[in-house]
Amino acid sequence: MLKKLLLLLFITQNLFAVSGEASLGLKGKIKNEKGETMPFASVLVKGTEIGTMANQDGDYEIKLKAGSYEIIFQYIGYQSVTKKVDVAENIQTLNIVMKEVSIELGGVKVSNNNEDPALTIMRKTIAMSPIHHKEVESYSLRNYVRGSFKVDNVPFIFKKEMEKNFIKEGQTYVMESVNEIKFKQPNSLSEKTLSIRSNIPPTMKGSENISFSRVNFYNPTNAESPVTTKGAINYKYVYEGFFQDKGLYINKIKIIPKIKSPGLYRGTINIIEGTWSLHSVDLAWEEEVGSNKMKVIYSPVEDIWMPVQATLNSKIDAFGVEGSAQIITSFKNYQLVKNPKYAAIKPQVLDDKIFKTEAKDLNRKKLDTKTILSQKELTTTQLKKLSKDLQKEEVKEKKEKKEEIIASDYSRSVDTLARKRTEDFWAEERQVPLTEIEVRGYQRTDSIYVANATKIQVKLKEDSLKKVQANKFKFGHLIGGNSYSFNPIDKKDKKKGYKDYFTIGGWKEDTRYNAVEGINIGFPRLSYRHRIDSLGSFSMNVKPHYSIQRERLNGSFGIGYGQKKFSIGAEVGRKVFQMNNEEPINNFVNATYALLDNRHFGKFFEQKYVRINFSPRINDNFTLRTNLLFAERYRLTNIQNQGFRKIADKYYQSNDPIHQDFKTTAFDMHTQTRFNAVLTYRPFSRIRIYNGVRRVQTYGPTFRLENLSAFGESGFNRVELGMNHDFKWKLKDVSLRAEIGTYYGNKSMYFLDYKHFNGNETFVQTHQDFRDLPYYQYSTNGGYAQLFAKVDFKRLFLTNIPYLQRKGWEERLYGNVLLTNQIKHYELGYGIKGLFGLLNAEVYSIFNQNQYSHTGFRVYLPIKSGVNF
Repeated sequence: MLKKLLLLLFITQNLFAVSGEASLGLKGKIKNEKGETMPFASVLVKGTEIGTMANQDGDYEIKLKAGSYEIIFQYIGYQSVTKKVDVAENIQTLNIVMKEVSIELGGVKVSNNNEDPALTIMRKTIAMSPIHHKEVESYSLRNYVRGSFKVDNVPFIFKKEMEKNFIKEGQTYVMESVNEIKFKQPNSLSEKTLSIRSNIPPTMKGSENISFSRVNFYNPTNAESPVTTKGAINYKYVYEGFFQDKGLYINKIKIIPKIKSPGLYRGTINIIEGTWSLHSVDLAWEEEVGSNKMKVIYSPVEDIWMPVQATLNSKIDAFGVEGSAQIITSFKNYQLVKNPKYAAIKPQVLDDKIFKTEAKDLNRKKLDTKTILSQKELTTTQLKKLSKDLQKEEVKEKKEKKEEIIASDYSRSVDTLARKRTEDFWAEERQVPLTEIEVRGYQRTDSIYVANATKIQVKLKEDSLKKVQANKFKFGHLIGGNSYSFNPIDKKDKKKGYKDYFTIGGWKEDTRYNAVEGINIGFPRLSYRHRIDSLGSFSMNVKPHYSIQRERLNGSFGIGYGQKKFSIGAEVGRKVFQMNNEEPINNFVNATYALLDNRHFGKFFEQKYVRINFSPRINDNFTLRTNLLFAERYRLTNIQNQGFRKIADKYYQSNDPIHQDFKTTAFDMHTQTRFNAVLTYRPFSRIRIYNGVRRVQTYGPTFRLENLSAFGESGFNRVELGMNHDFKWKLKDVSLRAEIGTYYGNKSMYFLDYKHFNGNETFVQTHQDFRDLPYYQYSTNGGYAQLFAKVDFKRLFLTNIPYLQRKGWEERLYGNVLLTNQIKHYELGYGIKGLFGLLNAEVYSIFNQNQYSHTGFRVYLPIKSGVNF
């Protein structure tokens, strides 16, 4: 855990960089008029893709071939400096003094209601944002990235682990890498690390990784960006004036988050007048584990403004670990291919809210994506329509060509020689000079590692031995679990995986206490899987458990086979189940109440069964799951009556639920055959590919149609239609789930086969369904409907307190409804969540039959697994 936490300091955010140097060149120091150094100032060679940036001390060095050059020095908030130089021999020294830009006011037409000029600038920028996102069809580049981190303070409980891994407080650790980046619209990205060098302890080598994402402000899905439609709802904008750079007018806009929520920016963005593209950004934001500051500078590459450098500084304060991280980047050697449909869109943009008359006339015209491009002026409304129409055309073209629509295709690889490059290689590739602190960091750690060479080799050998011994059985694996891999797919490259896996684990799921079993001991689940190919596999598993008081061994054995077109499996066993198979009462909570307070809520039965599962793979939008069950079902009675506390006249309730439809819900042993089919429809599912592995992710609502039929004397039929949808609405996270169903045909059934609902009768809530509803009192064999609606607010009542906003606290309002032939049950509630989710409390009110019933309080604990007594 400590390794991951320490590396969080180093990998804390996502950015990327560029490189490239020659033999001769320039070096020097960049300062402002006050004599202050300009850390990470941008240095570009005009008319080329050659560039670098200063280090933290303001020192720069750029290698060039002999010749004449114009060198451009840039820094956010300062006037660009252009110097003509002749490079003949050796490294020349050229020191630079930069002046702050002169910010002027005025020049922006405002509306009649005197709104802030920033609003019209941002409306135009947001309207052009989807165009800028798509104007580059593809690009490639080679980058250099450097990150450094330092651990300032670590709790004593972690110090021993730090010593084992040779991590030292106050020591600066540095990682450098040279990477090759390739991108292709709409979302294909590959990163290849050509070389990597660091002074991270040898025991942690292989863990370094810095990627990028936050510089992509134009992506329409970026809900945190101040220049996208989704992100704009999070911010207020203030006009601070304009300045000139390279003959262009640059608008300076201050952005203020409406709420101080983790991930939302504050700071300034500079926007180019006319093109409405980003010139530079200077932003900060908070995370639950610390704070961050980022600067990005853009520059024209074939008339398209692309990021040329970025810097990130992070402060980490989490779980007592304090530290800092810094990442510096520069983007270089762009090889662009423009998208002609988008790159040609360079209109004069009219703001509908200011030029109302002109915009009204333009918006009346019925234009398609071809004729609209011939207009010299476009309104913000037309631009939004244009980007949507172009996107629809792209989707239509892909469908006509029968091309698969992929949401993202990302791959990452490391060159086999990445850690074997020489110092000469790094002398050529390093764009940003190392600071004195970083140089000393390399030197100190080198001396530390030399002095501890023997200990390090022992540690590396131990770690390597642990990996090897992972395939050797140890008695402790029966408690902690382990996975053993055999038969590598490629003996020369074991990273490609193995054909055979044997796993020990899963003992906790059947370790529990309840009234009908007493103490039930779970044994480890034993599993075996054989990979036939990349999409096909065969598996088998066995899972026993033993009830001490009943002196009864139960368990299950299953086999399965899956391939591209279908999966099939079978399971045979004898197990104890809750009557509601969704298990609304958590076994741990049930055992706690039973042992400490003599209240027992769970209701159980035993079943011997054979189940056959078959699932054909239809497509990425539809899935079908079926199963055929042959079962013998047995009633269980309490064999325990009290817990630890022997309270007079306080005993466990009977295991037979009380229900108005039955004199008693007790039943005799009987057999049942049932068939269940569930069809799921995800109309907005998307494919995401990572290193060649496909995954289906659901966006938008999911619909479910289920039919359950039982045969024999206790036969019945039940049909159910469900929908769930999670989405963002402005500053809120909304969750909706609805279900409607009914029984039809023969209804001569056991209580076991009624529709049961996920109620709750305890102070501790372990699911997000009904907060205060008896578990079995309102079970039904008729029609029913239930609805769950929840809205999470980043700012509502208590979360208006800035501190709680910064720490990511959230409040929620929710409402639940259950309708049956017996009850009309409504729940309205309020909740608050914070402290990394450790505090999750709710207050609610109950209404039955349209009448107020009572108000209650719950603490939510998302308990998923664990020893259940």
